[in-house]
Amino acid sequence: MEDSDGNLVKTLMLCHLAGGQDRWLNSLTAWYAAGGGSDTTTEGTKPAGSYDCTWDCTDTSGKRVEAGTYNSCVEAAVEHGNEVVVAGKQTLGSAAIDADLGISGELSTVHVKYTA
Repeated sequence: MEDSDGNLVKTLMLCHLAGGQDRWLNSLTAWYAAGGGSDTTTEGTKPAGSYDCTWDCTDTSGKRVEAGTYNSCVEAAVEHGNEVVVAGKQTLGSAAIDADLGISGELSTVHVKYTA
């Protein structure tokens, strides 16, 4: 999640080989640049499939974020393959959000849902 200025608010899910075994982590160039490679939510590498990820509307320090515009970003990289990023802006506040962010390369569908 990014704020309206493109600053990292929180990494919701990061799937890769942990313990320094993943020499391709910096292939997630948008995330790596935004977060400085900070890895706080590691899960193992995932096979193709559908995955859900939930944001509790807090930042990396656990503080609840203000209502406003945020950018949901999903980035994927395949070993020896391409990197793809799908992103979309949503305004968190009093209205619910239910939006598809589109399709790109390895990402067949990215859907964002927010219940006010």
